[in-house]
Amino acid sequence: MSDIEVNGQTYQVSARRADDRFIVTGEGRQWEIDAVRVDAHTLSLLVTEREPEGGVPVKPEAARQSPTCSHEVAVLPAGASGRLDVCVGSTILAASLGRSRQQKARDVGTHGEGGPYLIVAPMPGKVVRLLVKPGETVRAHQPVVVVEAMKMENELRTARDGVVVAIPVETGQLVEVGAVLAVVGDDKP
Repeated sequence: MSDIEVNGQTYQVSARRADDRFIVTGEGRQWEIDAVRVDAHTLSLLVTEREPEGGVPVKPEAARQSPTCSHEVAVLPAGASGRLDVCVGSTILAASLGRSRQQKARDVGTHGEGGPYLIVAPMPGKVVRLLVKPGETVRAHQPVVVVEAMKMENELRTARDGVVVAIPVETGQLVEVGAVLAVVGDDKP
């Protein structure tokens, strides 16, 4: 079981692969999910609620619904904090994995205390301005790079104090969702 936080509410959920589908269990319910990638950040899901293992019946209100529902879901990283923006139709949900999963990411040095902090593209776009240079000291919440996406400029900021270790992109470059735009290391020499 893993803790997943969605819009501030924590749920315990487990997922396992079963042939070409996934079985997801949580909150006393179980779903079978057939997922197909549409593009770099969008999935097409067929979701069927099923009777959980152990014989506990599906909730009556779920049985009245269509046996299989179709959803198109976009999943976009919201910075290197481990948070994701999950878009289901016109609804946007803020989601993150439980603390133990985030701690494992910190241990391999992808972000967090004691490792580099990665500023990543939250969606596909074009780098329009670089506001810092490698070697420059930055403070928490300082703007680092500006990316244009969907005709809007998005100013991306660092979440912590540090020194810019690398900027692996150039002005005018097209980037995909999750592309590393800047790396901020510890502020110690």
